Amino acid sequence: MLVDDSDFIQNIAINSKVISDSYIKVFIVFDKSIEDEIYKFNPKLKLDEDTRGITSEMSSINSGAISDALKSEYMTTFNSLYSVEIDTILYKTDFVLGKTVKKQNGFETYIGVKNLDDGKHILHVKRKELKASGTLSKTAASIPFWYYPN
Repeated sequence: MLVDDSDFIQNIAINSKVISDSYIKVFIVFDKSIEDEIYKFNPKLKLDEDTRGITSEMSSINSGAISDALKSEYMTTFNSLYSVEIDTILYKTDFVLGKTVKKQNGFETYIGVKNLDDGKHILHVKRKELKASGTLSKTAASIPFWYYPN
């Protein structure tokens, strides 16, 4: 959660600690490790020349420098790697490319929560990783929040 408008998201954030709307916004900041995992799960997305940094694949996707089909496959792969649970319930997500007000690139989705009970809940963002032993699901973040609808 961002405390101040000047804050930058370090990894994963939600729009507020206290949710009164019928949805939660989840934002995952783009970084090299995310792109590495995407390439591990879908090697045909990797560019011939690794030019990450200021001119990363994310910049290419945002600028429209790559085809819509490749962009769609990139996002499909990302969505297959990340999932969101609230308490122990898996929620359907559809992450899209986004930016924060501080121009941080990343992935965002909105999750409907109008059926949650009032009170404290834990949002878990899970990420698949390829290891020698197979595919593992790891918790990338656990974020407590309180739901009190208007």
